[in-house]
Amino acid sequence: MHGGVEDINAKGPDGVLYAQGQDLTFTLMVGSGVRYDFNPRFSVNAGATYMHVSNAYLSEPKYEDFGINVWGPIFGFNMRLGKEKRDSAR
Repeated sequence: MHGGVEDINAKGPDGVLYAQGQDLTFTLMVGSGVRYDFNPRFSVNAGATYMHVSNAYLSEPKYEDFGINVWGPIFGFNMRLGKEKRDSAR
């Protein structure tokens, strides 16, 4: 789960349905997935993520806050760079 405050280039919603009303936005991301390790250096992962971008109604009543909601799959191939860290207890 991630969240944050952003400064976007909204360009104003004039004539654009469902556009952001201002440059200041808040973002929430939630995701889940699985990872399979082939060995300590290589792995693959797959999952899904949902993201919501909104200005938290700060531009109302001048502009309505519709927010942006997106979701999608995530697939990845991971490779460790550098040497594997050794546990000193071994």
